[in-house]
Amino acid sequence: MAPRPRAIVYVRQSTPQQVADHQESTARQYALTDRASARSDP
Repeated sequence: MAPRPRAIVYVRQSTPQQVADHQESTARQYALTDRASARSDP
């Protein structure tokens, strides 16, 4: 069985205004993080 690729999650701090202005981007980022977590080994 081939080793599974690893995911690297980059986290940066955003200001409240950035989060408010870019809600779709924020949602996509959380979704990607959730997908990576679901695929990872415990």
